[in-house]
Amino acid sequence: MTQLKAETTAEAWFSIGEAAEQTGVNPVTLRAWQRRFGIVIPKRTAKGHRLYSQAHIEQIVEVLGWLDRGVAISKVKPLLKDSASGAQQSSTSAAAVIADEQISFWQMNIGYLNQCCISLDGSGLHRKLSELTAIYPFNVLKTCLYLPWLADFSKSSALSCEDKVVQTWLAKELANAFSARRLALLQDNYPAILLVSLCDVDEWQAILLSAELSANNIKHQQLSIHQVGQLSELVERVDCQQVLLIAPPNFNSADTQALQLLATNLLDRKQQVELHLWGVNAQSHNSIFGLSNISLQQLSSNTLAAGAAVKMNNERCK
Repeated sequence: MTQLKAETTAEAWFSIGEAAEQTGVNPVTLRAWQRRFGIVIPKRTAKGHRLYSQAHIEQIVEVLGWLDRGVAISKVKPLLKDSASGAQQSSTSAAAVIADEQISFWQMNIGYLNQCCISLDGSGLHRKLSELTAIYPFNVLKTCLYLPWLADFSKSSALSCEDKVVQTWLAKELANAFSARRLALLQDNYPAILLVSLCDVDEWQAILLSAELSANNIKHQQLSIHQVGQLSELVERVDCQQVLLIAPPNFNSADTQALQLLATNLLDRKQQVELHLWGVNAQSHNSIFGLSNISLQQLSSNTLAAGAAVKMNNERCK
């Protein structure tokens, strides 16, 4: 479940942007929940601006809890604590609702997306992804849609030529679908994180990790390399304070030596650059190489701090 990012009081009121920052649910999604499903109805100012109380924040978190458990957003309202039947529904039929919705709703969407892939229907694929992105936070989509869907594309090592064509097509379409937010963030004037993958890393992992960073407003450049040794030159050419290297299942001996040397060299620089391994294989490798684990929340905080520092510096220069 999404964690709150700040302590609040019951008397406080928050703008839609502040509510989004605290809960991780973007303003577009909050508006869609209100308009389409009657969920989380905010107070309005005289000028029509939305204001959210602590109770609203708690309700957003409650909604996220149901979504994390697989319930479709269209079925959440009766399950909420402040609904007319919420208390009874939550205790008597929630389990059945979750089971039904988790199987039928997400499988239905996966089936539709698979059909788009079979027919190479880019328009239908992007339309469905846009529709789901508007009403579901990325973390929910990642868990309930992207991971189970894309696992089917990676489970066979003996793909036919036709399957490989479809897989390559889908990878490009997904990268395009997620690129708009990443490119928009690059317009902000503060250093970007360097997200780097080795060529033998699962391409779905690299695509989804980049999308997750973008969904959390973390500015980054995305690159692919053949050998870890290439990273040193890239760091010199790109203005960055952090490097996230998507860890493969195993490093070969040359990459192991290059990574150990790189970690030392980056710390010895006048302007130090942090190096972290990232992804599903990162934690075990970080301990081997003596690198620290870093969370998405820490990356988000670092990004906010970098943006604030640049803004302050710009103000001083005026």
